[in-house]
Amino acid sequence: MDILIADDHELYRDAISFLINDNNNGYHIHEVCNHQQAFNYISKNSNLNLILYDLNMPGMNGLEAVQLIINNFPQIPIAIISASDNATEMHNIMNIGAKGFIPKSASNTTILAAINVIISGNYFIPDLPNMGMIEKLTNRQLEILHQLKDGNSNKEIARNLGISDTTVKAHLHSIYQVLGVSNRTQAANTI
Repeated sequence: MDILIADDHELYRDAISFLINDNNNGYHIHEVCNHQQAFNYISKNSNLNLILYDLNMPGMNGLEAVQLIINNFPQIPIAIISASDNATEMHNIMNIGAKGFIPKSASNTTILAAINVIISGNYFIPDLPNMGMIEKLTNRQLEILHQLKDGNSNKEIARNLGISDTTVKAHLHSIYQVLGVSNRTQAANTI
């Protein structure tokens, strides 16, 4: 079995490689450190059993790189390894055809389980904080949350949406409660 680890952090590549080799004999690990190297390697080695791919590497937009790989090599399962535990990012990645999303903060047991699940032909989706909570927000609350993510102040949000400052504050209070956060930054980081 051949696994490609594409990540620009050598320490993380080494750690994942060690984890896999220490627990799953028979896997051959290959490593690259940017999008171009990944695409070149995959082009020459399309018999890979799995690609573990970090979106935040030099060279191009990570989502675009993954889409390019999926379009050109649909037979190779690709799982995203990410420092983010953002549910929206995970949904976007899964929607373009990735077979899994593995947070870098996951335990060794979870990472190994994810690899085995994906190699066996299934999908791996972790249980992320706030996952499912966003769906509980109203359309107006989602609009406000996106405005918040864009860095707009309460006054700017009110002006952009044609509502009062007081209404924005009330919605933000509700958003914080639903998402289980306590401030604007935490709320904005959920999407």
